[in-house]
Amino acid sequence: MKNISKIFFLLLFILAGFSAYASEPVTLYDKTLPELQKLLNGKWILLSGQNETVYFEFDDTAIEFKNTMYIWKDEEGEEGDNLNWRQEPTDNGYDAWVSDVFYEDNPSYPLMIRNDTLLIQDITEEQYLYKLVRQQ
Repeated sequence: MKNISKIFFLLLFILAGFSAYASEPVTLYDKTLPELQKLLNGKWILLSGQNETVYFEFDDTAIEFKNTMYIWKDEEGEEGDNLNWRQEPTDNGYDAWVSDVFYEDNPSYPLMIRNDTLLIQDITEEQYLYKLVRQQ
C-alpha cells in the first residue's frame, strides 16, 4: 500500500507539473548512459523539491551537467564534482542510472524531461522529487 501511494503521489505531481505543456515527456530512467548525458548536458535552474509531506523551493540555485561532472552554483558559491554514474535498483521495480548530484548520501536518478523541465527522483528514505528548468 505504501508503494501504491508513492506511485500515485508521483503521478499526480507529474500530471500537475506538466499539464500546461503539449509535448510528450521523455523518460530518462530507461536510457543508456551516453543518451542520458546528451539529454542532461547544460545548465538547469533548481526550482523545488517535494515528497508526500514536504515542499520546498530553491533560490538562485543552478546545476550544470557536463557528462560525468556537475557544477552546483548557489548564493554560497560554486562547487563541482564527479556525478559517479552507476546503475542501481529503484523502489519502482527497475534499475536506473543513479548519480551523486545531490551528494553521495542522497543518490538520485533523472526521471523525465518534458520541454525544458527535468524531474530528478532521489532514492533515499525521503523520496524527494526535484524539479528543474533548462537555463536559456
